[in-house]
Amino acid sequence: RLIDWAPEDPEPRRRMIGLLRRSNRMSDLSVAYGELALMLERQGDLEGAAQAYRQLLEANPRNTHARVRFVELYGAAGHERELADDLIVLARQYEQAGAVIEAARTYERLIKAAPDRLDGRQAYCEFLASQRDRETLAAETLALASIHLDRQEPREAQAALERGEVDLAIGNLR
Repeated sequence: RLIDWAPEDPEPRRRMIGLLRRSNRMSDLSVAYGELALMLERQGDLEGAAQAYRQLLEANPRNTHARVRFVELYGAAGHERELADDLIVLARQYEQAGAVIEAARTYERLIKAAPDRLDGRQAYCEFLASQRDRETLAAETLALASIHLDRQEPREAQAALERGEVDLAIGNLR
């Protein structure tokens, strides 16, 4: 009833979320977090909206829309580097959905935000290999191997080069 009386007040929704969390009603909890996030976004509270989307993702990690909005809002607030894990998950969700362009853009954003994240580079290389983008794969594989070498991991660097089928002796793809 409080929500009906004050539809733009986030506090009654937060109380309802607390009750839903205790009752373990995950689908209702996801809906409530989504409504709260949208309300806060409309009101201009982008940090609050981002946190509501984050909580929605904890209740429903497969919600691609919530992940997209969280990434956009949290990134706009200057937390781009902290989004690396979410960007990897989002890119993989796009891949699974067959949204190749969105996956590529998300991987590129990941590499720009966290260029030294090995798991992000490796995931991007796997994506490029699946798309048969050999030229970009060669460049990203060399970058991945370089990070390993900077970390004094020559075996991992060699393995990355072998996975990416890069032959440094001729500077070409095999």
